[in-house]
Order: sequence, then structure tokens, then C-alpha cells
Amino acid sequence: MKTLLLISDDASLIETFGPTALEEGMLLVLSPLQKGEVLPSASQIAAVLLDAPNTELLSELPARIQQRYQNLPLVYLAHDNAPAEKIAALELGFHLVLDRDSSKELQARQLRNFLRLSAASTRENAEKVNVRKCLGLEIDISRYSVRSGNQFLPLTKTEFTLLEVLSREPGIPVTHDTLSDALWGWDSDTYGAHLKCHISRLRGKLLEARAGANIISLRGRGYSLSETEASLFS
Repeated sequence: MKTLLLISDDASLIETFGPTALEEGMLLVLSPLQKGEVLPSASQIAAVLLDAPNTELLSELPARIQQRYQNLPLVYLAHDNAPAEKIAALELGFHLVLDRDSSKELQARQLRNFLRLSAASTRENAEKVNVRKCLGLEIDISRYSVRSGNQFLPLTKTEFTLLEVLSREPGIPVTHDTLSDALWGWDSDTYGAHLKCHISRLRGKLLEARAGANIISLRGRGYSLSETEASLFS
């Protein structure tokens, strides 16, 4: 179950927003509001709700939250019914500002509507990024298929996973350990020695298809997906 992270020292907010989180399939988790506090990992968090009455903390927290929870829906609880505070929160990167002076029912309803709109937007964006275009390749992540021009590459699931990871940042080296973990997880120590063989087979299929992408070995740094040199086809 995904988490709605509530950064606050006010435990009473659990009563206000806990039922809403459950309705949206989330678990509300309260994190203490302290300067220098280590923020929880973003891996299981669906949205962040910040309650920061302390202006000193407000000057520090938003940048940390933005860095820690990139691309997550961010909600700010305003303590003063002043337009300046709400505008400041929006300028700091929050997507929604709730008024603490309003009723609990209204706050909960506004949060519920916001979470539903955010979830719908996330699903729509996920559908759009199912196909990744990279160096002349079309990588369909949902169908485990790769196309170069008019032809589909006959990749195994292992080869597809390698290509998918490498294509996330073309030209940037990906370490041996990162690729092994993506393929074998906890068993990467056992099977990691086979990585070079899988890389070689994938490289051969890319060259055979005369694709615009090739896998470059970088000694001590790993592998990168880069543009194929024209001389390889001559």
C-alpha cells in the first residue's frame, strides 16, 4: 500500500486526513517536523502533506522535500488565512494549499479531490511513456518489444531489460552492479558473471538490425547506450 506522508508535529491531523488516505488506497504516515530530520524514502510514497507553522522550518523544508520527492504531489497546510503565505507556498513548488482555518470536512474533501486528480494524471502520463524513443529505437515497455525502423528485434526478456535500463540515460555509463541488480536482484552475486555474455548478444542483435544504437563497454565504469558509428555498417 502506498503512503500519504504527513510531515507535522500535530498528531490530530491523522484524524482529519487518515480516512481520506484510506479511501484513496493509501496509508497515512506521520513524520516529525524537526530541523535536519531525515526524510523517509520516496519509494512507497504517493503524496506529501506538509504542515509547517514554523517559518524557520518553512524556509528549509520545501527545497529538501522537492529534492527528496521529485514529481510527487505536494500539499501545504497554511496556518494564516493570508494570500501572501499561500502564494509563497505555491511559488516554492507546492501543488495545492489547504487552509487550516477551514473545516476539517472541507480540508479532507479538497485533499481527496486533489489526490484523485493526481492519480488520474499519473495514469495518463504512464500510458504516454510506455513507449520510449531512443537513438532510433522504439522501446515498448508494456509489451517488452523493441523496434528499429520497420523491424522488431528478437530480444529475450533479459536482453530487453538490459536495453531498457541502458536507454533511460543514453550515453551515461551504467555500472555492472546496477545492471546485475536489475536482472537478478538478490541473486546478482550468483549470476552477475553472465552479464558480459548477455551484453555481447544484445550488442550483436543491435548491429545485425543496423540499429542506430550500440552498447559501449567502458573499463571500470560499466556500459552505455550510444549512437552507432557509421563505420560499423560499412
